[in-house]
Amino acid sequence: MSYIEYVEMIVLLHQQNLDDAIKIDLAPGELDATSAELKATHQEIKDYVLKELVHI
Repeated sequence: MSYIEYVEMIVLLHQQNLDDAIKIDLAPGELDATSAELKATHQEIKDYVLKELVHI
C-alpha cells in the first residue's frame, strides 16, 4: 500500500459515522494467519505499522 493510498483510506474512514457498517472484501488466502502473526504484541504491530505503512 502506498502512502497516498494509506492516507486516502484514513481520510475515508474518518468521514464514516460511528454507526455505519464497513464492508471489506477479502480473498480466502488473506485470512490465513501464521502462528507468528497470531502472537504479535501490540507494540510489535505498532512498530510494523510505523515502519511499513507510514512513510513521512
